[in-house]
Amino acid sequence: MKNIISFILLMSLCTTSLFAVSLPVRLKDISRIVEARDNQLVGYGLVVGLRNTGDSKATVFTDVALTNLMRKMGISPGGREFYSRNVAGVIVTATLPPFVKKGQKISVTVSSLGDSTSLLGGTLIVTPLKGVDLRTYALAQGTVIIGGLSASSLQSRYTKNQTTVGRIPDGAIVEEEIAVTFTDQHNITLVLNESNFVNVSKAVQAIQENGFPGAQAIDANTIKVPLEDLESSDLVAAIAELENITLTPDPSAKIVINPRTGTIIIGEMVRLFP
Repeated sequence: MKNIISFILLMSLCTTSLFAVSLPVRLKDISRIVEARDNQLVGYGLVVGLRNTGDSKATVFTDVALTNLMRKMGISPGGREFYSRNVAGVIVTATLPPFVKKGQKISVTVSSLGDSTSLLGGTLIVTPLKGVDLRTYALAQGTVIIGGLSASSLQSRYTKNQTTVGRIPDGAIVEEEIAVTFTDQHNITLVLNESNFVNVSKAVQAIQENGFPGAQAIDANTIKVPLEDLESSDLVAAIAELENITLTPDPSAKIVINPRTGTIIIGEMVRLFP
C-alpha cells in the first residue's frame, strides 16, 4: 500500500511539474467586501420519528422539552413528564450569509445533544434560530439527512461515519434580515480570504491597472479603494467591476489527502525528496 501511495505521489508530481500552470482568478474568488460578512445562528430543537434511537431517560432536558412542547400543543402531561426513545434533543446551527432577505432559505446542521445513537429517519420540528443578540432570524424544520450508517445485532455492531450529525438542505426560512451598511463612506475595503503579502501586492497592482489608481494595501490581507476612483455613480455596479478584476495568485505548497476516497491532490510548488 505504501508503494502504491509513493508511486501515485511521484506520478502526480511529474504531471504537476510538466503541465501545472497558475491560472488567473477573479478578485471576488479570493476576497470579500469587509462589511459583507456571515453571521452564525444557533437554536435548540427536537428531532422526532426516530426508530428507538433517541435520547434515554438519562437525558433529562429532552424529557422537559418534550413535555413543554406537548403542553403548548394543548396536551396535558397529567402530573408526569413525557418520555420517548423516538425523540432526541439537538443543537441546530446555520450560517446566515450577507444580503439574504426574508423568505429565502438556508441550510442547517443538526447535532445530537444527548445520548441518542442515530438521527437516521428523524424530522426536526420547528426550531427558532437565534443570533448572538438572542433575536430570532430564521425558523428551521425538515427531514434530517445523515451521511453515516449504524447497525447492530446480538453478536456485533457496525458504525460508519457520523450518525448523530446531519443536515437539512434549505431547511430554514429567514424571518429577519441583517442589514449590510458601508461604515467607511470614503473607501471600499477588500479583505483577502488568506493573509499573503505576495497576493495582496498582486491584487493592488491588478486593481490599479484596471482603473482604480488610488488602491493601496493596508496590511497582508486588506486593500482600500477610494470611492472617488469609481467612475460609475452606481455603487453596486462599481463593486461588481472591482470584484471581476483578475489576477494570478501566488501558488502554495500543499498536499491534500482524503483518506475516505483515497484522493491525493498536490500543489505545483510541492517538491519530493528521497
